[in-house]
Amino acid sequence: MVYCQSNKTLWLVVFFDVGMYEYDNNFIFIPWEKAEKFLSIKQNAHGIEIFLDNPKTTQNVYDDLISKLDEKFTIIDWKKRNSSFMNALDVEKNVMFVILTLIILVATFNIISSMIMLVQTKKSDIALMRTMGASKHFIIRIFMLTGSIIGIIGTIIGAILGTIVSINIETIRNFISTLFGQELFSPQIYFLSTLPSNINFNEVLIVMGLSISLTLIASMFPAWKASKISPAEALRYE
Repeated sequence: MVYCQSNKTLWLVVFFDVGMYEYDNNFIFIPWEKAEKFLSIKQNAHGIEIFLDNPKTTQNVYDDLISKLDEKFTIIDWKKRNSSFMNALDVEKNVMFVILTLIILVATFNIISSMIMLVQTKKSDIALMRTMGASKHFIIRIFMLTGSIIGIIGTIIGAILGTIVSINIETIRNFISTLFGQELFSPQIYFLSTLPSNINFNEVLIVMGLSISLTLIASMFPAWKASKISPAEALRYE
């Protein structure tokens, strides 16, 4: 914030920090009367800002102003004013979704490989169960249950750890920056002076459901493979 002492002299009074690098680096606040003298204008405003309690109603207010004001007025909402920032957020959100999907797919293939190894190591036990009267469907249910337990436990642990990291992301960032002596979240690039975190539990539940579903799907092939083991072939050399 600055204070105007004379007609063309500005004195710095205090710095402000709103958490957005673009505003912190490019905006100054001057008393209205002093701004009129400094810019040589009288009771004229170049723009009027309207602050809303709910940012989700921005589009409705924007449409109302467009319909009621003359065409000589230029109306810009906060999304259009920060279009570069909003586009960057959209790109990062899409990229992070792709990365998260790939991570889940890699974990799914790991479950498939570990279940297949489990089937191979338990081949003789499966054969004994078949000779004792266990049906193919019973063997399938056993390995499906094993895969689902692995997926559910892993998903719950991952969700808990992810939530803890999200809540303390700024503390973790500062710790890593101090540890390595490098700035991990440059405000010149990301427009923000701090790393924000907002947990959307609906999206968390969707990801958890997707992870558990893929785990169940991944368990189908190893379970089917286990049900196809022939007791005679498995026990021939036992």
